[in-house]
Amino acid sequence: MSELDYLNEPQCMKHGARWRARFQQLMNILRAKFTKQYFHKVGEAICTCGPDDDIFRFLPEKIQEKRIRKSKDTRWAELITDEVADECYKYFDNYIETNFDKTKDEYGHLKDILHVLKERGQLSSRLNSANRFLYVFYKFDKDKDTSLLNPPPEPPKKEEVKDGVKEEPMTPAVPLEKLDMHLKSLRPEDVGNFIGKKGIHIRRLLKEKQGSKITMGKEEGHVKIEIEATKEDLQEIKDRLLQREALVNQARRQHEESVRQYNEMMGEPSSMDYQSAEESMDQ
Repeated sequence: MSELDYLNEPQCMKHGARWRARFQQLMNILRAKFTKQYFHKVGEAICTCGPDDDIFRFLPEKIQEKRIRKSKDTRWAELITDEVADECYKYFDNYIETNFDKTKDEYGHLKDILHVLKERGQLSSRLNSANRFLYVFYKFDKDKDTSLLNPPPEPPKKEEVKDGVKEEPMTPAVPLEKLDMHLKSLRPEDVGNFIGKKGIHIRRLLKEKQGSKITMGKEEGHVKIEIEATKEDLQEIKDRLLQREALVNQARRQHEESVRQYNEMMGEPSSMDYQSAEESMDQ
């Protein structure tokens, strides 16, 4: 993924690293619009985060498990069509024009946020978090409708009862297969970032794939992983681990490039310069 694609990739406005500051600024300006009862519900309503997202990796484990949505909110697909999304965008733009003084900072901030959301692709899909926000605002301001600010009801659990006794469904045992893989591009010192604090990324993956097992070790200087899972889950687990490896390597390269650019800006020698200087001294 190129840097431009990464910057334009849709993110949750509530939790996404590139948008949560703007979302907080947006809500602070509109604080008087939403009553205290609904103000803090807006962020949760427009959240599009799921168990595969990596944005919670720096938060404590208990907070991660609490904030990650366990089931998808399917209400939006039926509510937000392309025409509705376009109407909500125009409605919010008109709200800014008619309710804020053009000479004040709030007007400029809101227009800038709306412009950046569109330019960075956050409105490219009708089900993105930004479109959810515009729809929530549209319904709240125009129709006084607050139903979307409450979480969707949990579907009722079906229980099998026979002769007054609940029968637990029997699940047949599925044979497990083993797979060994080597992450040759992952440095051993980056394993901590790979698995996350207390192994959160691995445990989250195993939680989805019940009965699977992942064992990590070192072999010939490379990170070795042994996977034990069903045939259906084996390839998906492997692909997820390779994606995680690529993400960690990308973050490391970005960090090294940032350090190099900072050293050049400050006029400090890089690690290569230090090595050359030490070799000269030895000679």
